[in-house]
Amino acid sequence: MASDNVKVQGSCFCGAVTFQVVGVPNWSAYCHCTVCQRLTGSPFIHTVHYPYSAFSWTLPSGVVAQDLLDEYRLGPGRGMRYRCKKCGICPCDFSPDAKEAIIRGPHLDRDKETEKIIHWDIVKPTAHIYYTSALVSVEDDLPKFEGYTNNSRRMN
Repeated sequence: MASDNVKVQGSCFCGAVTFQVVGVPNWSAYCHCTVCQRLTGSPFIHTVHYPYSAFSWTLPSGVVAQDLLDEYRLGPGRGMRYRCKKCGICPCDFSPDAKEAIIRGPHLDRDKETEKIIHWDIVKPTAHIYYTSALVSVEDDLPKFEGYTNNSRRMN
């Protein structure tokens, strides 16, 4: 299957909310920003950004996503986060500025035998962003940036 047609699927923890994205992401990174840290309670997250048009909820017939999700706006003009009403996990958010659906890597489907994320070669991070606010040092070969990769200084 060509990578621009590949379907990457995922869900919240309990499986009540499911989604898919089609094709390759715009970009993927480990984000160390303080917003992501505070929203997730983790030192950094794997964030995968797709165009809005690539994203869809994959729910049973007759089920409406809004019935399963709580919404939280990060602030005026900022993104909208969606969280499962049952397990509380945020499988995605939407950025109005970038017109992107933002998926959290850990919520992508995994191979049952290896427990690795399916289509890892397509969604794997290519950088660390907002590394100046990193809570832990990460020793890998990925580039580390002060902010976003396209408009900040590379640190290594």
